[in-house]
Amino acid sequence: MFLYDDVNGNYFRIIPTDGRGYRTGVEETYLGDSVGRWEGDTLVVETVNLIDETCRTCRISPTTTMCADSPGKLRCRMRR
Repeated sequence: MFLYDDVNGNYFRIIPTDGRGYRTGVEETYLGDSVGRWEGDTLVVETVNLIDETCRTCRISPTTTMCADSPGKLRCRMRR
């Protein structure tokens, strides 16, 4: 599991990295439903069931890239 804590609020996401799929029957939320996997030194987190307005922009920093693949789906790549 990957624990994500955001500095902007008191919430967190638990992101399974053990190969399981997305949960079924989950409604859209601002945080969505995420699964992760390692590609070398990069953690790739794919999130679905997002409220559409969550996915309108791409944000890039030296270690993190977040881009909307399609409405309601987001892929985030975080390098060590």
